[in-house]
Amino acid sequence: ITEEMLRHKLNKLKIEKSPGPDGQHPRILKELKEVIAGPLADIMQQSLLEGSLSQEWKEANITAIHKKGSKNEPNNYRPVSLTSHVCKIMEVIVRDHML
Repeated sequence: ITEEMLRHKLNKLKIEKSPGPDGQHPRILKELKEVIAGPLADIMQQSLLEGSLSQEWKEANITAIHKKGSKNEPNNYRPVSLTSHVCKIMEVIVRDHML
């Protein structure tokens, strides 16, 4: 994972998205991409070399989103999980490299 790859992915973040459990808001990540791309690339590369992932990156906030119908009926909801944007970026870079 290179600094350039990471900078490119950080630049594509949708700033209206909510932060995950790590509290990292995509707007901040995008605005600070020039400062954080190098250190984050190093962290991600080390994570891949060690085969380990930060516990914070594994966590998700799960919330129920109403689909349609009565709001009193549990079957009318679907779960949505908010995960770390940093981890999602790492996953996309690895996936793109494998394909």
